[in-house]
Amino acid sequence: MSFMRMQYVFGLVTTLICVGCGSDAPSAQDKDQEEPRGEVDEGDDEGTKPLDAGSRDAARPPSGRDAARDTAPPDEEPPPEEDEEDASTAAPDSGRPPASDGPADGDPNAPIVALPDVPCGGPGGSLGGAANPLGSANLKVGGRDVILTYPCMKHEGAKVVFILNLHGTMAMENVKFYQHGYFAAHKLTNSHNVIVATPKSRASQWGNTGENAAASEDRQHLLDVIDYVYSKLGKFDITGLWVGGHSWGSMYAKRFVCEQAIKDKVHGVIGMSGGATAPGGRAFGASDLMLTPNCQDYISQIHTVGDTDSVTGLPDQSAPATKHGCGAKTSPSDLGNKQMVETWPDCDPGWVHENITMGAHSHTTSINPEVVKHIVEQIKIAEAR
Repeated sequence: MSFMRMQYVFGLVTTLICVGCGSDAPSAQDKDQEEPRGEVDEGDDEGTKPLDAGSRDAARPPSGRDAARDTAPPDEEPPPEEDEEDASTAAPDSGRPPASDGPADGDPNAPIVALPDVPCGGPGGSLGGAANPLGSANLKVGGRDVILTYPCMKHEGAKVVFILNLHGTMAMENVKFYQHGYFAAHKLTNSHNVIVATPKSRASQWGNTGENAAASEDRQHLLDVIDYVYSKLGKFDITGLWVGGHSWGSMYAKRFVCEQAIKDKVHGVIGMSGGATAPGGRAFGASDLMLTPNCQDYISQIHTVGDTDSVTGLPDQSAPATKHGCGAKTSPSDLGNKQMVETWPDCDPGWVHENITMGAHSHTTSINPEVVKHIVEQIKIAEAR
């Protein structure tokens, strides 16, 4: 992309920004270099309706987390370049059974997991990348574009975590994939064993049927994307699903994460500049999701906000953190470059509760690489227990 065209793209992005539910495409602060990319495969235009992949999880013994989901009472009041080291550090033994035995990267004698029509590693793309700063689709699910990134050269049984990555308000169809670079967990795919799927809403906002009646299809589309990953990449050991989103996508994620259809898979939410609403909390403009007052009982939470964010606030996680055995919230500590994290420490195995205030960040500033890495590492630690 020429310098003049790059300026034009960033100009379109920044002029669409408004407070709250306006355009949420990030600013041009992310200077990371684009990853080597494989050839983009636009996939099959036929409506892909994957097979149910639940049989793999059904064989797994119930964990302490799963038991909490079934028995917990409702809340009284819903209130620069990545390091290539492998951070999938084994956590101490716990009551939660391990997802599988064997090496983190799978059985070296077993076949490597790969999809014939979707190259591993995913397409490149981040703000600052030379070829496409916003990311490019490499898959169609139900005839709709998705960016799918999964690890290369990992064998069957490799322990991976799956992140569903949802964009915020964006009216321009060709800019909705900004989320691929805003929360660039795809850059840790190989080093940290992560699958990342980044889909697009039918409207500028997930589930906003008031804007576009076709947004009523968004919930089912996300379920189809999840089913696709579990069915097509089920030879990995997918230890858990985390739903993340930015701005409106964060608010939607905090409700979608409570969906009964994914309760046997989902372990946590990553709320990015989505305000102080807790998972399962009050209603907003997405008409396709219902309130789930006890959702916090079975969901780990990591939330971020910029220090100059137009959508302010972070959820008070004290009540659910206490239920999960965590201690009192710590004073803020610096992850680097004034990225300040508050933690509810020493949680029971399998749980994490953190709030992160990002220095020198507006509502649309891409999340710093050190923060992305920290979030992924906390998820991996929780999933290992």
